[in-house]
Amino acid sequence: MNSPPLPRSLRLMDRHFVAVSGPDAAEFLNGLVSNDVTRASPNTLVYAALLTPQGKYLFDFFISQPKPGSFLLDLDAPRASELVRRLSMYKLRSKVTIADVSADWAVILFDSDPGLPDAAPDPRHSALGFRRIAPSSDITADTWDFADYRHRLLDHAIPDHGRDLIVDKTFLMDANFDVIHGVDFKKGCYVGQELTARMKHRASNPRRLVTVTFKGPSIAPGTPILADGKEIGQMLSGIAGKALAVLRMDRWQDAKANGIGLSANDVSLTVMEASS
Repeated sequence: MNSPPLPRSLRLMDRHFVAVSGPDAAEFLNGLVSNDVTRASPNTLVYAALLTPQGKYLFDFFISQPKPGSFLLDLDAPRASELVRRLSMYKLRSKVTIADVSADWAVILFDSDPGLPDAAPDPRHSALGFRRIAPSSDITADTWDFADYRHRLLDHAIPDHGRDLIVDKTFLMDANFDVIHGVDFKKGCYVGQELTARMKHRASNPRRLVTVTFKGPSIAPGTPILADGKEIGQMLSGIAGKALAVLRMDRWQDAKANGIGLSANDVSLTVMEASS
């Protein structure tokens, strides 16, 4: 019998790490972030965000718990020092230590299960494979093309951290966080929880991330998306022929029902059907 193929791997160079540890670490983080950090373990990642009190995006990260009372937050590299500063503002009398430990760790992606005890499924979608937070000294040859990983993000309408989530502007529900397992609506209070819950429970959410396809080169993020000359959304990041977009879903449904197409910069757009 042939052995199964080895998973392809890709080391991400744009990730940094913040450690939160101490007797109050779990309670401290759970009172701040959008998901339940107690589910994190060496082989279980929790995806979460830290918001403004008004419910707007500040940071998103993967949380692991290598050992009890010690959490690692894996986030977009340029935001690490600001996250340390922000968490420290909330520390008060909590018995926690907060530190940038980026020099010690690295993220390695696998397109399927590598069978390693410290590798965990990407909680956002099974198509994204596994993530391993490895010692920075670990050296691996990249065998998984980043472009393929990027296509998987786009195919499942998953926002890319530094490109599609806008600080002090994006709301979690507009960015599909309920779909990509980035928010727990049962865990209790956290910063920005009231607005996020309100958006979840109202009759309809008017803005959503979708994937659009088109012919031609990339279209700049922020380009208005029009239906019959009326703006119903904006383009986000993408590659030639495919991109994320945020749409007013009620207006798109009206356009769709009336046979009206979408365009950006006079380029026709097709909205991809959601993938499971």
